[in-house]
Amino acid sequence: LSNLGKNRQYAAKITALAAADARITVCDTPLSKEALASKYHESQVYLSLHRSEGLGYTIAEAMLARVPVIATAWSGSLDLMGSAAFGAVEFDLIPVNQNEYIGWQEQYWAMPNVAHAAQLLRQVKYMSQQERDNLAQNAAMRLRRQFHIDGLARLYEETFAALLRP
Repeated sequence: LSNLGKNRQYAAKITALAAADARITVCDTPLSKEALASKYHESQVYLSLHRSEGLGYTIAEAMLARVPVIATAWSGSLDLMGSAAFGAVEFDLIPVNQNEYIGWQEQYWAMPNVAHAAQLLRQVKYMSQQERDNLAQNAAMRLRRQFHIDGLARLYEETFAALLRP
């Protein structure tokens, strides 16, 4: 979890809920690259319910580590996962409040639909190991294909060709 210390009431609630389930680990401190890689390989799913992820670096890392990803279908995670991806969580757009973000005027957060995320988590829970492996492998292959230098070159070529058409 990031920014957990900014809301002590929220932090206490999350910590208490996690303490009741030995399968859940709350980590709110930075991890080394090696420790993070170890966490990916220990995980059955990577969950990122965010309002605005930006690049989505840890989402991409989890996908490449062949961990099924469930994330808000907004911002960088949408680019990485694609809108039709298994773990794309529905959301509602809400206005950014004053002082929540620089340039907050006319900006929006994507508030993830927690019920939809829970439904996706249950689906992963009841998948066979083979189904989870296939899901994660397909996501990793899509990511590699889409963001490999050849895929990016093709995208730029198509974009420039469309822009130059009369």
